[in-house]
Amino acid sequence: DTMVVGAQFEDSHRVIEGGTADVFNRTGGTWHRAQTLVAPGTGSGDHLGRAVAISGDYIAVAAPDYDDVPGGPGGVDCGSVAIFRWDGASWVFHQRILAPDRQTFDAFGASVDMSGSLLIVGATGDNNVNGSNAGSAYVFQRDASNQYAYQSTLVASDGAASDRFGVSVAIGTVTQTIPPVANTVAMVGAYAHDAAGSNAGAVYAFRRDPIVGGVVWNQVQKLNVAAAGDNFGYRSCLSGTTFASTAPVDDVSGVVDAGSVHLFSSSNAGNSWTFTGSITAPDRATADWFGSDIAISGADMIVGAQNDDEATNTNAGSAYRFRLVSGTWTYQQKLLKFSGAAGDEFGTAVGVSGGTFAIGAPLDDSTTGTNTGSVTTYDLAVVGPGFAAHPADVTACVNAPITFGVVPSGAGPFSYQWQHETAPNVWTAIPLTGVVSGIGTTTGQGTATLTFTSVSPSVTRRLRCSVGNACSIVPSNPATLTVTGNVAPTITSQPASTAACVGSPATLTAGASGSEPLTYQWLKDGVNVAGATAPSLSFPAAALTDDASYTCVVTNGCGSTVTTAAELTVEAPLEFAHQPLDVTACVGDYAGFFADFEASPSIPHMAFLWQSRDGAGLWSDVPSSSACSTVGSGWQWSLLNVGCLVDNTVTEYRVMAVTAAGCIVTSRTATLTVSCNSCDTIDYNNDGLFPDTADIDDFLSVFSGASCSNAPHCGDIDFNNDGLFPDTLDIDSLLSVFSGGPCLR
Repeated sequence: DTMVVGAQFEDSHRVIEGGTADVFNRTGGTWHRAQTLVAPGTGSGDHLGRAVAISGDYIAVAAPDYDDVPGGPGGVDCGSVAIFRWDGASWVFHQRILAPDRQTFDAFGASVDMSGSLLIVGATGDNNVNGSNAGSAYVFQRDASNQYAYQSTLVASDGAASDRFGVSVAIGTVTQTIPPVANTVAMVGAYAHDAAGSNAGAVYAFRRDPIVGGVVWNQVQKLNVAAAGDNFGYRSCLSGTTFASTAPVDDVSGVVDAGSVHLFSSSNAGNSWTFTGSITAPDRATADWFGSDIAISGADMIVGAQNDDEATNTNAGSAYRFRLVSGTWTYQQKLLKFSGAAGDEFGTAVGVSGGTFAIGAPLDDSTTGTNTGSVTTYDLAVVGPGFAAHPADVTACVNAPITFGVVPSGAGPFSYQWQHETAPNVWTAIPLTGVVSGIGTTTGQGTATLTFTSVSPSVTRRLRCSVGNACSIVPSNPATLTVTGNVAPTITSQPASTAACVGSPATLTAGASGSEPLTYQWLKDGVNVAGATAPSLSFPAAALTDDASYTCVVTNGCGSTVTTAAELTVEAPLEFAHQPLDVTACVGDYAGFFADFEASPSIPHMAFLWQSRDGAGLWSDVPSSSACSTVGSGWQWSLLNVGCLVDNTVTEYRVMAVTAAGCIVTSRTATLTVSCNSCDTIDYNNDGLFPDTADIDDFLSVFSGASCSNAPHCGDIDFNNDGLFPDTLDIDSLLSVFSGGPCLR
């Protein structure tokens, strides 16, 4: 029940802006000022109270602009920290701490933190091995005589000039359970560090390790999760295994300088830290500076936003309360200063302990003067919900989706019931799902967001959301829904996927309805097609480059809608691998014609149609199965066998291959000559290669009862078509014709 508040601009004992710190005690639930702390030797402009910390019976009050004693090595604004000790009756000045290597403008005391017997002090203006104003932090430990003795100086391993390392400091013990390990760690912010971009900021983690004759502080990690201009590391807080550091000018979802807090946890006693996420203000706005300060106690967190504008009060400031729920920091409540005013900067400094929150407004005006400052305290209790954001009025068109939302504040969990006004001041609950009489179809009842998927024309209706928690149910401000007579566009017919051959026409068409004028824009693979602004997209001669996915966006004054995707498949021209060959046969024989395409997954399935004609006739389709012909086809091949041959006739045959897209490929014309005085072709195996010895090998193989290498496309063994087989004259005829001689019969 003790609170320390710094007043760095206080004029004390005729010392202009020497600064003081005030100690408050709580008795019977009321805070009262118990003592004002003034350090001996404080001079004008020392700004004692810029930073304060308390641990047990000791209070540290920083004066970063303290001038060293005349003749001292520090000079102007080297900085110091005054230690006060509780003697059982009051707080007494105990010790003034200076940096052992102090220099002019070090700003030793820019930040301070205490834990047990340890004290850490930031010096953002320290010039060191990293450059001018690189900054440093100093660790002190209270010894057996209760004096704070210097232990170590911490600097960044990759620091640079003007990093302002030391702008925030945190020190404490981090433990792990299995196996039980505890380490003393220090976290130091450098909000102007540029490694991730100009002034992105960073935080450096250090661990204290024992060595012979003492201890050493080792840097174990650099935390770097920010972007240029974020100022990550501006304020920091260590609580248990959780570490949080602010980035008050982080741009969040396009909101400039809204601010954020980045969270880390350690599962190995501070040997390493893992980024676990970021939190932001639910009602963030430009230049709020969410993260102007932060404090954590157990499962409670408070974050200041000193430049938050409330109503018409610019930079009035606010603070946000979060609670650790099932391992996640969850927004609970927004805290505003009672009778806050513009320029108060409420939230510049915050603190929390045991369910009590303290929030400072350093520029608050009081009856005693301007910018005298104040601190407001809050005790954690379950109170009725409030509203960080009420639902807003909506004007929409018929068929346009409509959304209402509410952001509650206070202690959750919350319940939600959306209502509509069915008569003046008569509020009726909206059903969980379905049609709301006189309005339209809705979803989202019972949640913070209510959506109308469709609404009736010319509707005006007020809606509100009643939000409840364990304490009470509070209705939001009403919002007015106004539906005009205009109709948002809807798709009445979707474009259908289609296939086309190269060079052939293709068309995609979308149908839509809605208030005119309707405009259309076709997209190819998500990119606008220049000039494609009609309901139909035509391709007079499809090219391979047109093969793509197409959608159409339809727009009017009420909004836009988009069709489902239609695929245009453009097939490349195909060529036969093997064409049907001319055949000479005799009455009683069968003549075979074969065609195929190269076996490849890129070649589509074919439908085959064989046709024939005599010398002067038209092409006619050959039946796939009849007394005189049979057709056998596979995925990419087809074979025609023709019987019922009439002597001394000539017939032409061809095959047409048709793809699924309707692309037609027509083979060469093959001639069937029926002449019983002629031998068969020397391309016995019909592989398109002749004369070659494979024809002889295949004939002899079949003649002897074995198989053909190109089965089933080989001819018969009556090579000389004399009706006698098997006989050796067929072999003699094959060899004679193969060598250029006559057919032997």
